[in-house]
Amino acid sequence: MTKVHDLKIHPKYFEPVAAGKKRAEVRINDRDYNAGDTLILREYDPKKGFTGQKVVALITDATCLRAFVDNGAPYILLSIQLVERPAISGCKLRRWNELAVQGLVFRINYEVLHPQGLAMMYDPETGVSDGALVASDGVWSYSGEIIKSAKQKGWM
Repeated sequence: MTKVHDLKIHPKYFEPVAAGKKRAEVRINDRDYNAGDTLILREYDPKKGFTGQKVVALITDATCLRAFVDNGAPYILLSIQLVERPAISGCKLRRWNELAVQGLVFRINYEVLHPQGLAMMYDPETGVSDGALVASDGVWSYSGEIIKSAKQKGWM
């Protein structure tokens, strides 16, 4: 039976994992990790706490490292593959760093300027945005109800 493991990950390691550059994790095998299990890796800064950023990865291989560690600690090497986020209403969720690299976001924190349709996504529990939905045709429209709600909240 496959399991889902919800784990902390230090910012130093989170970025390379999120960018797809780091495809392995060494952990203490205190959770009986197995190939086919899913990891939810939540970025955690020891000084600030959870940042709201997360990635989901599939364990493709789990190799016990006990024989290679001097004290025989139960370390395990997890080979991981990022799980593609599903499209929402035909739009793909892109992380802010992806959008910036592709020239789709020119300025962040004061306003977001973009040549394509873009809708920010955020976690309602934390209020943190880890990306935006990009409309494939570059056209984005909002319902009257969403516009009314945004005005009431002072967003427009």
